[in-house]
Amino acid sequence: MCLGAPWGLCEGMEEKPYLEEKTDREKLWQGIAAAVLSILVTGLGHLYLGVAKRGYILLGSTAVFFFIGRVYWPLADMFYIQFAIIFAVDAFSFAKRGHGLF
Repeated sequence: MCLGAPWGLCEGMEEKPYLEEKTDREKLWQGIAAAVLSILVTGLGHLYLGVAKRGYILLGSTAVFFFIGRVYWPLADMFYIQFAIIFAVDAFSFAKRGHGLF
C-alpha cells in the first residue's frame, strides 16, 4: 500500500496493463457484446465485463423468474423479458461509462 503518492506509482509497483483506458470503439463493442449476452441470459453480460457480484445475483434472479414462469405463473415470463432488457441496457452502460444504471 502506498500512502504518500496518490498521483502515481509507488516504489516497486508495476503498472498493470489491464487497467489501461480503452478506446471508445472498444467500449462500444464490449458494451454491445455484454448487452447481447444479457438478453440471452440475464447476468452473463455483467460476468463478461467482470462485475461478478452483480452478474451472479442476476443469474440467480433469472433462475427464479424462469422457475416461477414455467411452474406457477406464466405471466412471469413478461417480467423476465422486461428484466432482461433493463439489465442489458445496464450492462451496456457499465461497459461504456464504467458504472451501470443502478
